[in-house]
Amino acid sequence: MSYDEMMLASLIGASGPTYFINTGERKNRAVIDKKTPHEERGIIVGLVGPRLSRPGRMDSVHIYQDPPKYERLQHPALSNIFRRWLAPTASPLKDNNDAFDVDVYRGRIRISLETFLYEADDRAAQEGKTAYAQLTGLGLGVWKQHPEQPTWFMQEVLSVLKTIRLEHISTLEFSWIDDVPEKLKLRIEKAAATNRPSGRGMNALFNKRAPAAKLKNGELLVFMWAWDGNSFAGNEYWWGALASSADPAAACFSTVAELMNPFVNKAFPYRQKVLVRRDFEK
Repeated sequence: MSYDEMMLASLIGASGPTYFINTGERKNRAVIDKKTPHEERGIIVGLVGPRLSRPGRMDSVHIYQDPPKYERLQHPALSNIFRRWLAPTASPLKDNNDAFDVDVYRGRIRISLETFLYEADDRAAQEGKTAYAQLTGLGLGVWKQHPEQPTWFMQEVLSVLKTIRLEHISTLEFSWIDDVPEKLKLRIEKAAATNRPSGRGMNALFNKRAPAAKLKNGELLVFMWAWDGNSFAGNEYWWGALASSADPAAACFSTVAELMNPFVNKAFPYRQKVLVRRDFEK
């Protein structure tokens, strides 16, 4: 894939039901665990965060206004089209400015956040349950390029919760997301509590719980997994590095390595879904 194709591919996600063989701890190494209580099945949603490690390529073209020493491989006119789509109020791309464009970054994050929340809402409705939606940071670990990214990420979470209507998510967990200001956490908890128009709101949690640890209220587990771009589901899993990151860990405790692999599951590429926006009425 070209760098432009990798950027475009990162805007979509993959979702499906799966069985779990253990709680999904980072070093679970695909060991079947019948002693520790865990969810037997749930929904796993693979999403890709912004790719910022290659200057002048992929998401860096739009989020970083790169200095001239880096060659841009995308035509500036095309870059500006993407920037206006991600953040309509963003200024045109300029040279000699290496600033991190927060508006464009948040616009890019919003696509993945809405995809996950709408999908969790839909899956719970189909099951006749409410969802326990476990949301993890995208690009906030080893891929993080700016110390304020966790704050900007969660500010966009707050914006999304105030904008889109979610009827079937009862718990929204923010998993392993560090360095979030306490006041921002409180605002997110309040926004979640008032989101469900026909229910009791969502319970927002910030913790470091194992992905498939046993739930108590009969909710449907919908787990977000941070997928690397341009890779098979599991990434390092395929060369035997089972505990190196969240990618192989997800493949080890679930069935995504097979079900989200087009060479194993021939039907996978043909099961496409377009999510429908559900904003609050103004």
